[in-house]
Amino acid sequence: MKKVISCMICALLLVGCMAGCGSTGGKSGSGNGIKIMMSLSQGDDFRNTIVEQAKKTAQEKGATLDVYDEDGVYMGQYTKQITLQHGYGDGMELSCERSVAAVSRLFYNLPISGYAAINMGAIPALNDAVGGVQVTVLDDVIYPEYDMDLHQGDEVTLTGHQAYWYVRGRNENVFNSSSLRLERQKQFLTTFIAQAKNKAVTNPSIAVDLYNTISKYMVTDIDITKFTYLASEALGYNFDISHLYTMQGETLMGDKYEEFYVDDDALYQLIIDVFYEPVESEDIK
Repeated sequence: MKKVISCMICALLLVGCMAGCGSTGGKSGSGNGIKIMMSLSQGDDFRNTIVEQAKKTAQEKGATLDVYDEDGVYMGQYTKQITLQHGYGDGMELSCERSVAAVSRLFYNLPISGYAAINMGAIPALNDAVGGVQVTVLDDVIYPEYDMDLHQGDEVTLTGHQAYWYVRGRNENVFNSSSLRLERQKQFLTTFIAQAKNKAVTNPSIAVDLYNTISKYMVTDIDITKFTYLASEALGYNFDISHLYTMQGETLMGDKYEEFYVDDDALYQLIIDVFYEPVESEDIK
């Protein structure tokens, strides 16, 4: 049975930035933290592929990047951690466009229809916009210097400040602690979406409100009209943590930093399973 890219899916790239995204982030810096390939299907499922990328002590290997010198002169393609691609740009639209190209290559030339790069500073505002995300704490998140003291098993409604550190923080003294953080990020994302959907029942303009809330933290080619349409479509989808797919691979200790190596065979199969659909031979023109 042959397969082709599903025409019922719109693939978008969401880049989480520590700096360099939106009016509060300046115009420099690489994308860091969460990267999400979001597929919006017209079926019953709201399918997503989350890609945890490099950040400080977690370097990723194996992505082909377009590299430019400090004057913007193209130097060629090199294999580097994929988050660096955002830094080879202006920190704004150009960086996003180059990130889209790099992720598309990594995902076997998957067409990507749009992007949104969001500064992590948006997390508190998003959290508070839905009344605070309610979580059962997955692992200890203790940072006395940031007034954070959450323990595994605690049931809390996160304040904006707590939400920020809940999805950002990790213990850099623990090997592969980024995996623990990824689980918290997935939990936060799914719970946030569920609460936003519930809010939409009594507040149909919630999508517009959220878009306006994060606009100053965001660089995107998705205008508010498109965003509102996508949000209205998403209301009809089933969505929970089982619909999140994480890239498989191996984390090893390099000379200085942890290095994540993508399992190419597993990634290829993931792309086929999520973004392609079977067709009869006679349907292929």
